[in-house]
Amino acid sequence: MGEPYAIHGEVVHGNHIGASILGFPTANLLPPPIKRLPKNGVYVSRVCVDGSYYRGVTNIGCKPTVEGEYPIGVETYIFDLDQDIYGKTIEVQLLAFDRPEQKFGSLEELKARIELDKTFAADYFKNHPEIRLGKICRGCDGPSS
Repeated sequence: MGEPYAIHGEVVHGNHIGASILGFPTANLLPPPIKRLPKNGVYVSRVCVDGSYYRGVTNIGCKPTVEGEYPIGVETYIFDLDQDIYGKTIEVQLLAFDRPEQKFGSLEELKARIELDKTFAADYFKNHPEIRLGKICRGCDGPSS
């Protein structure tokens, strides 16, 4: 089909650890239970927000490092986006698998690994200049899928 696997959904509030403690604000989506997701892990992603594509790093999983039980979710750090998008519908396209989801011994270890994931994603985009970014996506006003 030629299109990357995509997840649409409304950005919901998480536990705010990404922004407040780790320094990586994330957009959280809770896909419906019937949505078939790819395997848990970290992916390079392209994210459509308000008609523009951005680079991203997406985790699919249950946040094993953070205490408590969380449903399977989709959590994306969006490069170069500094705005409140809670309540907006976005599209997350998965472009490349980085690594499996894993539990870290501390939030500091998780933060260090996220830095490596960001570098992996930045290198991916640098090595794939054909991936279009900027004000070119059709928007994401459709129903969650």
